[in-house]
Amino acid sequence: MSAFKTWSDYLYPREETGGRDVLRNLFGERDPDQLSEIEYAVTTDRSIDLMLEEGQRGEPLIPRTYDAEHLSNIHRHLMTARRRNPRPSGRGGSQQR
Repeated sequence: MSAFKTWSDYLYPREETGGRDVLRNLFGERDPDQLSEIEYAVTTDRSIDLMLEEGQRGEPLIPRTYDAEHLSNIHRHLMTARRRNPRPSGRGGSQQR
């Protein structure tokens, strides 16, 4: 059974976020603006990885079926396997570990 029983269980307590609603996240980030920057950097890196991998293989890493499973696989790829430091060094970039 999930530890989350209500919608508010998915959020950090407002006293930890300056009174703003922030989803619990793998980065432990409680500032929504900073979280947005981190997510932007990570998903940009992962989308570049996806394109480079396809170029090296000569075929799509994720088969292009254009159905719900296809979209789910893209989402999974973009949102998993953090291989780089998620803290952006500036808008749109991340620092190498």
